[in-house]
Amino acid sequence: MNKKKILIADDDPNILQLLNVNLRSDKYDVISCINGETALEKIKEERPDLVILDIMMPRIDGYTLDLELKDESETKDIPVIIITGMSDTKRLFDNTESARFIAWFEKPLEINKLVDCVNGYFHGSKKSQKGKK
Repeated sequence: MNKKKILIADDDPNILQLLNVNLRSDKYDVISCINGETALEKIKEERPDLVILDIMMPRIDGYTLDLELKDESETKDIPVIIITGMSDTKRLFDNTESARFIAWFEKPLEINKLVDCVNGYFHGSKKSQKGKK
């Protein structure tokens, strides 16, 4: 059975490590990127099955990166989970924009919920987790 490939982009090395450890333990291949520019390059090279993006990152922020992914035919169907340290996430996206994401999670992250969302996406329930944190 092929492992699913997940790319995580966050400028906080602690978040990257925490997600990396937890998702690898669930038998996913994980690619970590410290900024949006590197993430965009890796996404085009690696074609991950899922992308987890922080909204606030240097060079290319997660919001812009997601828009770029949706504009490219090769990457437009890659599912995205958003993580953000911004409060009041519901105001951040209107209903049209939030439809682009599988889920979003606010920091501080509840890692178990995020991992459950990823597992649910790949192994069963693909219900949206919008607004969940």
